[in-house]
Amino acid sequence: MGPTERTVVKRLKPGRSFSSFQIQAGDPWLEGLPHALFGEVARNQGDYQEAQTQCATCLALMQQAGDERHVAFMLHDLGQVAQRQGDYDQARVLHVEALEIHQKSRSSRAVAFGLEMLAVVAGASGKPIKAARLLGAAEALRQSGGCPVEGTELQFDIVMISRVRATLGQQSFATAWAEGYAMTLEQAVVSALNE
Repeated sequence: MGPTERTVVKRLKPGRSFSSFQIQAGDPWLEGLPHALFGEVARNQGDYQEAQTQCATCLALMQQAGDERHVAFMLHDLGQVAQRQGDYDQARVLHVEALEIHQKSRSSRAVAFGLEMLAVVAGASGKPIKAARLLGAAEALRQSGGCPVEGTELQFDIVMISRVRATLGQQSFATAWAEGYAMTLEQAVVSALNE
């Protein structure tokens, strides 16, 4: 989140109307920003219906604005809402769609994030080896692209890695992680996209 978004977050509260802002702005990207922020707040507060509504609204506005990057991240946000509701099939569909967009951009950070989101789904769906491989591939991309995990992403990764490692055991986790770490970007994406 950039400095402008942080400023907006501090001034905005869930449930507040933005109709006057939206009318003045007339720009779908600017109109979508508050919905993205409120969707994240609602998701973190466990109000998944509101999170889904806000994220879906933002997604539609970002599609209208033609902003592929934000479309992908809104798909991830909707995927995270589905995950928290236990709908891993829907979460996977949304994260796959987002990863396909990231793959076109070839952004190491965005592809790594997509791999991490699909690792969560794999782990929750009883595929811990796949989860560990995707986490290893994401780490390799982050290191080669100079985009380390930061802030809340770091906390999220620590929890996710701990869960997968606990499921597999240290040796199996290390082996699967190393296999993923050795993958090329293309191999990692193919692995993530395959069930």
